[in-house]
Amino acid sequence: MQSYKVKEVRVHPNFRAHGFYNDVAIFTLDGKAKYTDYVRPVCLPSTEDDEFSLVGEIPTVTGFGATDYGGRESNILREVQIPVWRNEDCDRAYIQPITDIFVCAGYADGGKDACQGDSGGPLQLYKNGNWVQIGLVSFGNKCAEPGYPGVYTRLTKFARWIEANSIP
Repeated sequence: MQSYKVKEVRVHPNFRAHGFYNDVAIFTLDGKAKYTDYVRPVCLPSTEDDEFSLVGEIPTVTGFGATDYGGRESNILREVQIPVWRNEDCDRAYIQPITDIFVCAGYADGGKDACQGDSGGPLQLYKNGNWVQIGLVSFGNKCAEPGYPGVYTRLTKFARWIEANSIP
């Protein structure tokens, strides 16, 4: 197991806690991770992928968060595959505007999604033989509630900022 401390946190300059707009940050570690079968760099989408419609895709979200609302965090890494919604449908579910900086995913009947403790975790899509991180867990209505998909920060909208603020 590898363990590192966070040396620096770079929060997006336009982050707004109310509404979770621009909900993305970069953490710099105090050491360099050793690549193994279980530790490797993530593939990020390019800005050109922004036009690629994710609707109908079934990405995977992973995390150690609670398995039900108000529950305890998991001791093991969990994963679930959830379908992407049209942003227009997601917008009708939530009071706040769901703009193009978000991607929504989950089942209309609920039951499967990210939960408390998963925030900041990856939403990934297996594409062309690689896992590509398309989103970050941002918010939702409780956990996997019927009619309320999870809302994720859409990384194509932040690819340039991530690249400009990452250490090579």
